[in-house]
Amino acid sequence: MEKQPQEAMSNDERGRGLLRGIVLRCARTLQRALPINEATFRGVIGSACQNSRAFYLYGVLDEVLKVGTIMLTWEGFLKESDKTELEKILQNEDGPHMLRVTREAFMDEQHLWSRKLIELLSDLILFETTNSQEYYRLFLTCEILDAYLGLQRDFTEFFGGQNLNAGESIKLFLSTAKQSRRSINFTEAWFLNTSTNWERPIRAGNLFCSTRARYKLALQRANTNQKIALGISYENAYATPSRSIHANIGGPSLETSQKIMQVTSGHVIILAMEIILQAHKLAEIPLTGEAEFVDKLVKTHADSTEAFNSVTGKALEVGDIVFAYAKDLCVVIDKNKSVYGYSSYKVRYLSKPPLPEVPEDWYPAKYVHLVCPHKQVRENLIHILKTHFPTRVENIRTMDDKELVNMLAKAALEMYENGVIDLFLKQYAGSHKSSGNPTR
Repeated sequence: MEKQPQEAMSNDERGRGLLRGIVLRCARTLQRALPINEATFRGVIGSACQNSRAFYLYGVLDEVLKVGTIMLTWEGFLKESDKTELEKILQNEDGPHMLRVTREAFMDEQHLWSRKLIELLSDLILFETTNSQEYYRLFLTCEILDAYLGLQRDFTEFFGGQNLNAGESIKLFLSTAKQSRRSINFTEAWFLNTSTNWERPIRAGNLFCSTRARYKLALQRANTNQKIALGISYENAYATPSRSIHANIGGPSLETSQKIMQVTSGHVIILAMEIILQAHKLAEIPLTGEAEFVDKLVKTHADSTEAFNSVTGKALEVGDIVFAYAKDLCVVIDKNKSVYGYSSYKVRYLSKPPLPEVPEDWYPAKYVHLVCPHKQVRENLIHILKTHFPTRVENIRTMDDKELVNMLAKAALEMYENGVIDLFLKQYAGSHKSSGNPTR
């Protein structure tokens, strides 16, 4: 029988396959280097393990292995649309409806894993501040204690009685946690809820601080590449994935496309690589072989410093002429920088504002793009007006900066009507073709 020609594998597919394999091998290599094995991990409670740090890191690497194996099942969805038989069948059977539903189901799983890995990376970054056995042991003790507190609450609320075995376990692990106060400072235990009163009965769910609190702390400590992996902000890291994990009827809907699914898959791989690198650091195990390759990849070819600065920390100044959200001509009137190093700019619309009742607004830096520095506004405007409004050139030449900006605001509608703003737009489009700006 004549062999059918095989489809050529795309470069993106090869790249994902290569990195996925590297991630899996790096995770297993590091697990083998830890002073713990599978029998110990499965047979001992984490808080009772002699090397609590190794126990914790072994479990973290298990999560990397899980996502590495599950990603094998994603590949069929990540091929180009015209090569995906499943998508052809769905289109023929039910048109765009079932295609959308299937893609959303796939993205739900992607977001579940991205959120889990973001949580792990956040904790690993914070463990660098408490990288001693006592803090890992306390963390693992509180994990099992919180589980038993939840079980006892379940017995009480839903079955009307308390379980004595669960009660004894709570006493044991609570005593173990309290003993930790002899050797470590609970105020430095970033994972604990600071409002917990250890001298009173502790309620389930009250031991740990919130995921949001941990994420914010981690973001302040993270390096540039880690911040990119963590998603820059809580909305990107947790809120958006949560809308996929939980029912989201009536909430913001996902944009589903082959490209977005591929990008999300790449983000999951990046998260896994950052977790592996941070786990090496905490375990104090040198990077060798493929792990060293991953480190170089992150720090060189995949370094995001320039891109990170371009979207979060542009050096714009008050008085600069900018586009906000790609289409609206504005002037910067104020600026601010957050504790995470991100910049925001307050702009006043020179063109017609989207909402007449909102003539000024704040935008994160990634949505504000420079058209002309305020120091060059005069000469650029003179250059344009020589052709369109030559009689106004001398007025512009002698006008002070503040008056010039005010004049621009008053003349914005007139400039729109005469096509002057279109010249700005053409100039902007020519220099920002690949900016990926959102559109309304």
